[in-house]
Amino acid sequence: TSLDLSKALAQGSPSREAQVQDGAPPLYDLYAACCHTGSLTNGHYTATCLNHTDGHWYSFNDGVVTRVADMGAQRSGPSAKLKRDAYLLFYRRRELGKPPAVLDTTVAVQRG
Repeated sequence: TSLDLSKALAQGSPSREAQVQDGAPPLYDLYAACCHTGSLTNGHYTATCLNHTDGHWYSFNDGVVTRVADMGAQRSGPSAKLKRDAYLLFYRRRELGKPPAVLDTTVAVQRG
């Protein structure tokens, strides 16, 4: 899901100046969320993260990793679980000319 922060930028901030120069709003795309279920004194933590290599969302629950099927047709919207359980969201500024959730993968780990 995209987050437009253009109205929240302070006048004279580097982000505001970049917006004026390139004409694009500062859009941020969700790429991960930490989730909590339970109470304040007892609960369980999981994470849901976007894999930038294959473009799919995955749920990390202790030692079990599963692909999330209900993140939206465009793979860009939060599921009902995230809407209910997320307490920490991670966003990344969208690069100009690139679609949401695509990262520069030129710095890849070389396999030997």
